[in-house]
Amino acid sequence: MKTTHTGENKEYRPSPVSKENIKVPDHLQALVKRIAQHEQMGMVSMAADLVTSGQTEVPRVDTFLTEEETALWQRTATLFVQEILAAGGVISFHPDFEKISDPDSIEIPAELKDLREAIAFRRHEEWCEWQMSRGYRHGPIFDGDNLKDPGLTWWSKTPESHRQECYEYADFYIRKILSMGATIQAPDLDSILEEN
Repeated sequence: MKTTHTGENKEYRPSPVSKENIKVPDHLQALVKRIAQHEQMGMVSMAADLVTSGQTEVPRVDTFLTEEETALWQRTATLFVQEILAAGGVISFHPDFEKISDPDSIEIPAELKDLREAIAFRRHEEWCEWQMSRGYRHGPIFDGDNLKDPGLTWWSKTPESHRQECYEYADFYIRKILSMGATIQAPDLDSILEEN
């Protein structure tokens, strides 16, 4: 993942790495399964809360347990793991570990600061590629009519508000993995944030 500078114009072009191409190792398949089951049960619980509060009719439980739903949760859970691996993180997981924590209660350890930065950077690159594919270009202020966005620039020059959104995205993924009882080793940040 490099950002490109060309000539005096210092043209920016994002170069994200597709996380979908990252193979989840066999030893992490139990983690993927645990995340999928936890997410699926969260949907069932949320639906039950809506019923209890009178906001909806009783949902059919089998709509949460179809093969298609199970496959969707499996793909979602796989993306959680792929996001960490794509940013250079190394995950360890022991299937015998039973305790699952609320992700919001997880304090991200200081030693994962570089992983957080790497995921946020990756998110920025993916978002820039998506915005540019829609015709947006860099501009001093956001202007949807003229397709200008100040966030379409190098990570080091990105507005603080956009950086914060990217950090929140990173925190969400890190907390989810840690909440399942896994541990994460951070990557070498310099190799990930390299700019020419």
